Amino acid sequence: MAIRDIEIEKKALAKEYKELLKISYQTLSVNDKKLIRKAFNFAVDAHEHQRRISGEERDEIKNALNTLQIPEGMSVIVRTAGLGRSTHELKWDLDYLMNLWEQIKSSVTDAPSPSLIYIDD
Repeated sequence: MAIRDIEIEKKALAKEYKELLKISYQTLSVNDKKLIRKAFNFAVDAHEHQRRISGEERDEIKNALNTLQIPEGMSVIVRTAGLGRSTHELKWDLDYLMNLWEQIKSSVTDAPSPSLIYIDD
């Protein structure tokens, strides 16, 4: 996605946000409006470096993923950090995540409810 497209998307999001506030302007307190604005800003910041993968980049990553054996019933999501990675690196990451998934599954069977079964460092 080009920088121009990103700017257009940001403007569209800001416009939608303002329209939502206008609709609920009468019923929201000042604190509610501040909280909504804070959440909106947080979401915008969290997605700042994310973009849709398309074109040649998308084709390259799809070709790399086609060489991996993704378990039946599972799928993968490739974030922009995965672009340009070798098949070997993607396989290593998939193996790591599958091992982690197996550890989580095995800990669930023994854990009382509720339990913390995993925490990301």
